[in-house]
Amino acid sequence: MARPGFMRLSVDMAKVTNFVWSVAVAPEQIRAAMPSPRDFDDFWRTAVSHYDAEIQEDIHLEPLPALSAEELDVFKISLSAAGGRRIYGIFSRPKALEQGPFPLRLGGKGAGPSSFGRCGRPGQVTLEMNVHYYDAPAGSSKKDNAERQKKENAEWAKRYPARCDEYQILGIAASREEYFYYGVILATRRAFKWAMRQWYVDARDIAYSSTSQGGAFGLYMAALCPEICRLVACVPALTDLCGFKVGRMSGWPRLIESQLDGQKDSATANAPYFDAANFAARVKCPVRFVVGFSDMTCPPSAVYAAYNNLASSDKAIINGIGMTHLVRGEYYLMLDKWLEKKEGN
Repeated sequence: MARPGFMRLSVDMAKVTNFVWSVAVAPEQIRAAMPSPRDFDDFWRTAVSHYDAEIQEDIHLEPLPALSAEELDVFKISLSAAGGRRIYGIFSRPKALEQGPFPLRLGGKGAGPSSFGRCGRPGQVTLEMNVHYYDAPAGSSKKDNAERQKKENAEWAKRYPARCDEYQILGIAASREEYFYYGVILATRRAFKWAMRQWYVDARDIAYSSTSQGGAFGLYMAALCPEICRLVACVPALTDLCGFKVGRMSGWPRLIESQLDGQKDSATANAPYFDAANFAARVKCPVRFVVGFSDMTCPPSAVYAAYNNLASSDKAIINGIGMTHLVRGEYYLMLDKWLEKKEGN
């Protein structure tokens, strides 16, 4: 190859899952296809300011005794987002709050319907947010949540038609403020800020860890919440959204390519404000990435575009050679050990 990137071998065997293998060519030199907009920081500063001024903080905690444990109290958390909507998450804290302060562990969900499972570890405060604007009752079935997701997709697609009815691509061609993730980003930031302010939280030990869509939100939140001390982003999505312009596979969800032909120009203008590679340039805390060389969902070139953009002086990336979008268990174990070390080595 004459330029930095990934050379891919794809073997298509009849009636057998495709086999993909990639090798990297100077991956440390890969850069996002489009530069950060000049008004990127002003846009998000103004967005936060307007949200804070116009929408009153209304954090609501609903106890979830069925998910609580002997040492932990677990709650469903919800709060108002833009447009009269609400977003939801799961929050846990130790019962013996007087023994604090405790580490705060933040996270976000991968793509797909909302869900609520067991949350937290003894001795930690944890908050994990969904990205959707519907309530998924604790204990609800995957089928029920899939139906809720289908309904949300249909409602958004009716207002913002695109090539497919998937929440992650809807609204971007209309305006930056109408993109599906816009309100989620602002409300998630507020939820995290609320958790950080709790008297039983150790402000010196706040970390975020997640995968794919959740990895992208880690970059969003670490840029918008400088209180975050350490970040783990595994195969992060929403990176290098204009990669197609330089002959690369754009990061999930192929945001611009998924728009109708007459909408692609406006989507191209709006997408950089949500490109996690641009948020990465504002992240200064210690960071660890994982990239899958055989990942066809969040392609390695797009992940490296974000990694190389990180402002952090303490960063490292695990190269999952032969790894698809499914992150290997040993990587999670390795990163979990790193995450729990305050010195960030």
